[in-house]
Amino acid sequence: MKTQLGLAALPVALENITVRYGAFTAVDDLSLAIAPGEILALLGPSGCGKTTTLKAITGLQAVDAGRIRFGAEDVTEVAPHRRGVGMVFQNYALFPHLNVTENVAFGLAMHGVEKAERAARATGALALLQIGELAAKYPGQLSGGQQQRVALARTLVVRPKVLLLDEPLSALDRQLRDVMRTELRRLLKEVGITAIIVTHDQDEALTLADRVAVMNAGRIEQIDSPRDIYASPRTRFVAGFIGQTNTLRGTITSLSANGALVRLDAHNEILARPMRTVAIGETVEVAIRPEAFSLSPVPDAMRLIAQATGETYAGGTTEWHFRLAGGQVFRVLSVADGVPAQPLPHLRPGRALILE
Repeated sequence: MKTQLGLAALPVALENITVRYGAFTAVDDLSLAIAPGEILALLGPSGCGKTTTLKAITGLQAVDAGRIRFGAEDVTEVAPHRRGVGMVFQNYALFPHLNVTENVAFGLAMHGVEKAERAARATGALALLQIGELAAKYPGQLSGGQQQRVALARTLVVRPKVLLLDEPLSALDRQLRDVMRTELRRLLKEVGITAIIVTHDQDEALTLADRVAVMNAGRIEQIDSPRDIYASPRTRFVAGFIGQTNTLRGTITSLSANGALVRLDAHNEILARPMRTVAIGETVEVAIRPEAFSLSPVPDAMRLIAQATGETYAGGTTEWHFRLAGGQVFRVLSVADGVPAQPLPHLRPGRALILE
């Protein structure tokens, strides 16, 4: 499948990849399949194996077991410079003494492309990324967002088979990073290349990717759409790593088609959706997002009777802190609708909470 700039959108497959450093296993029997033109984010904390996985895909890290395929081609033993991998680094690595056009065309010169074709392809890449007006400028004259576009153009112009991005927004300040998340996804989708993003930033992963693979200790804990990763975490690690999560401990008292009824303490029960097979009498942990609660003075079958212990005001949001009768604590997040969130002076101990 050909995309803009003559790129080929290929499927990528990692089949039972294992990488060891001595006695330490950095990547443990990892498998995943990436569709042509898909944006996949490898997300996880430092040391989880995501960077090692990235290096294995580029060929800079040999694998101890498993295979890596780009389309029908097995590239496991192919040298890095022959794999056709495009890489966008954290610091963009632009040459300060070359202007934008020269930076973009540099890789083409290294590939032996003739001068006339280099100029035409560089111009086309700049136009696609909407930075043609920057052609004669130097990296020191560009903003962080402009430098990122130039780095992306330089990588794409050599027509890589797969695009890899290592913490692509970490060099930008927070405000620009928020803007560029949406912009970078638009650009990648417009180009149409298969892309793999490595990041520890969950907002970056959820915003940019079609699917997110959450890694922990060299393994993939869950791979799913951003919405499903957030709303339906399958493991305690994913629930705790993605977003904010309340974890309440209780005992299952009954099971039905609607879920498991979990007793949290003498006064509180909650209906939960099991992510595995469970049994009556089993002790479990229930994960609840802070924004999944609503406040109500009206008693309800699914209420939680809790004592308000404090609040944290943050402009567009307010976070309230509560304690159950049994001592467990949790947070409730209220997001303002177009106006700053307001404190609730009427909150008092014993207020009823209803899980929506």
